[in-house]
Amino acid sequence: MPALGMAQDTGLLVNWLKAPGEAVSLGDPLFEVETDKSTMEVEAPADGFLTDLKAEAGAEIPVGQIIALISDTAEGEGLTQEPSDFIDTQVAEKVDAEPTAAIPTHKVADPPVGSRQNTNIAVAPVAENERILASPKARRLAHEAGLDLNRLVLAGHPQPYHVADIEVLRTLPKTGSNAATSAHLSQITACVPRTGTDDFLNWMLEDGGITIAPTALWASFASGALRSAMPDTVDLIIALSNLTGVTAVLKNPDKTRLLHQMEVPDSHADLVLRDMTDSPITGLRLGPPDTPVLSVASDRDMLRLSLEFTSDQLESEAAIALISGFAERLADPLQYLI
Repeated sequence: MPALGMAQDTGLLVNWLKAPGEAVSLGDPLFEVETDKSTMEVEAPADGFLTDLKAEAGAEIPVGQIIALISDTAEGEGLTQEPSDFIDTQVAEKVDAEPTAAIPTHKVADPPVGSRQNTNIAVAPVAENERILASPKARRLAHEAGLDLNRLVLAGHPQPYHVADIEVLRTLPKTGSNAATSAHLSQITACVPRTGTDDFLNWMLEDGGITIAPTALWASFASGALRSAMPDTVDLIIALSNLTGVTAVLKNPDKTRLLHQMEVPDSHADLVLRDMTDSPITGLRLGPPDTPVLSVASDRDMLRLSLEFTSDQLESEAAIALISGFAERLADPLQYLI
């Protein structure tokens, strides 16, 4: 096991990239090692055959412990120790040992000198609360897209995960509330002056004698912003809510008049619009929702907006576009209503 860092005592053997008895050439990637900072490949230091694999994928192995040999022949002893045999062994004992001194035809693999490649070598899925094996690039892409790698584990996809598996993750179907509890919960907040909403509603009342509920305006704007963020959507269901529960369910409020929005029977909504302006609460986070929740709270002369969603409900780009578009509409209602 190579030392990839100054303070490293052990390394996690992610997976083998060559099979026992397989011919290897100098520089061929042999296996992947994960430390606290990165996942790297270990390359073959010589030509020969990979033999005597002494550790399985998933084992945490002390630095200096021999985990495989490169031989002049394809014959070897195979796996001679279980991964658990390495975990409780002192690192110093393994570093001081020199079991290959009398076997000149065998060479221990050196630390890596190359960069990692995408190689899907399957290992068994781990439990939900254990560490997930994935390349640094796959982790970064999943994080940037607001995707939860644990959904691949729960779906039975083999580890470690690479870039190609992120595309698989994107296509996993939604499975209701169970998916919401396992998916990554995100929250985006924003604030906008409430003068835009107040001035528009007062103007409609004073000049036209028309009373419009703020939630009707917000529902129209929330639906329009969501449609812009997800342009392939045909129909949108917006549920109006307060702190006690759903008050109305609207269909396509961005395509109807503010005074004639279409109410539909209670059904699964694409977005819940929660009105908290009559409460002193300015923000809350209640855990993974079954549907994305866009909350509007009052804070003096500002409206505070909060969008809660899980990674299987909205991708991060769409979520940012939704709350940004909603805030822009609230700031200048006439621009989007005329």
